[in-house]
Amino acid sequence: SARATGVSVAAERYQGADAADLAKTAEAWVKEKDIHIFLLDLPGDTLRDVAKALKGRKDLLLINTTAPDDDLRAANCQANLLHTTPSYAMLADAMLQTLVSRKWNNIFLLQGTLPEDRKFGAAYERSIKKFGARIVEKKDFILSNDPRIREANNVTLMTATRADYDVVVVI
Repeated sequence: SARATGVSVAAERYQGADAADLAKTAEAWVKEKDIHIFLLDLPGDTLRDVAKALKGRKDLLLINTTAPDDDLRAANCQANLLHTTPSYAMLADAMLQTLVSRKWNNIFLLQGTLPEDRKFGAAYERSIKKFGARIVEKKDFILSNDPRIREANNVTLMTATRADYDVVVVI
């Protein structure tokens, strides 16, 4: 524990206007308050910009607590950015390993239309290929209570298809 090692631990919260403001505040806190570890609960795009602004800083550590974006662990990976949440690829790989181990290789994929749904869907498609499963059918799904598109969102109607599938994956 911190008490046993003689280290004091405290938490401060800050909500910035944008990524530049967050990066500037982190730099100021390192100098003025001797704070070196930052827990970030940010959308992927904002986190990417903060990390880019603080790239190469050895005097601070950024910890991503919520953003699952794959590029933060690949093209935009950096030494002072750690992750406590799994990426889309990690989540998809885990699910596909489970499905394939049960011999549920034929997948019907229902995917939302939000940008996050598309990122997660792309990760699933890579995992499906990696683990030797296959998509037998793929359809867009809009989560809505709008009565004008009720039939398009009826899961029973959407999954009534001629395709032979083992499992429906909803993203």
